[in-house]
Amino acid sequence: MAQANQSTSNWGSVAVVAVCALVTVVAADFALARLSPVPTAIMEVDDGIRMLRDHDPDTLILGSSHTRSFLPMRDLIRERTSGDNEVVLVPVEWGLFTSYKWVLDNRVAPLVDEVRNGQKVRPSIKRALIITTFYDACDVQHIGNVNLPARAWEAQHFGDDLAHKGLTEFNRNYLQTRWKSAFSGSVLIQNRGHERVGDALREVVRPVSDERKAEVRAENVKWAKRNMEKQWDICWHPPEIAALEQILDFFLTRDIEPTIILFPLLPDITSEKSKATTLLRYEKYAAELGKRRGVRVVDMTYGAPLVGADFQDDFDHLTREANPRFAAWALENHLQFLLEPPSPGGAP
Repeated sequence: MAQANQSTSNWGSVAVVAVCALVTVVAADFALARLSPVPTAIMEVDDGIRMLRDHDPDTLILGSSHTRSFLPMRDLIRERTSGDNEVVLVPVEWGLFTSYKWVLDNRVAPLVDEVRNGQKVRPSIKRALIITTFYDACDVQHIGNVNLPARAWEAQHFGDDLAHKGLTEFNRNYLQTRWKSAFSGSVLIQNRGHERVGDALREVVRPVSDERKAEVRAENVKWAKRNMEKQWDICWHPPEIAALEQILDFFLTRDIEPTIILFPLLPDITSEKSKATTLLRYEKYAAELGKRRGVRVVDMTYGAPLVGADFQDDFDHLTREANPRFAAWALENHLQFLLEPPSPGGAP
């Protein structure tokens, strides 16, 4: 009896310690959230697929994370066409052309081709925009397609990969993302793989002066310029180029008119050398591809009225404030055709 009481007492002590530890972690989470708020959720593949499942759009937009910049444009198109023109977006974070093709084949195609009672469920899809930059053609071996388990897989894709290969570093990305999604309000869990909390704490202990922040930004701009020049060596990968051609095949064989859009780049990080090498090669290829395949190519690499302050600190994505201005400008210029009804025949 004494041993039983002792065992019960030990378990009680463990429970008390566990509860105290949990309360401490939760309290720390709340406290740190005041210093480093949980990042706002961004649109992902699943969000775009749900949007497509619920609508019969005339225009489908697929591509890199820059696709999110077209959300305000979608709303503006709805407003200016009184709801006649509907747009659906599917952004693939950290993507390459092979990633976009996988999403197209495995997530988008079943909905585009869906038939019910002998009729297409979404017969209105006649246009597609492919949002890209030169980076989508890169051979980035240290990245590969790790974004797919994290950004695009469903449970069935994880199950199939697990059955064939076991738990790997690649498919573990699916579990890690689902774990983060389950605790979307926890700054400690969302901080995994990032330095937001550490940076916020350092800012409290030793604030960085505005002068130093300006120096750091200037250093980062220099690095980004040199990096873009070096990407001449890796940003022309045959499998990625082939994937873009196959994406065009997908739309053209379904009488959907594709348009390739070269998204604007931050002017600060494009040097004269990169303009004459890395960027020029991609621009020439896109123009040649458009002529050869008979598809529209809209090159906005430089022409958009955007300045450094319109881009986020990653030197890549537009700020929340710049997106609506970009949308209004694009619809008044290069993308004015999105305000018109799509041609009945779709692709030329």
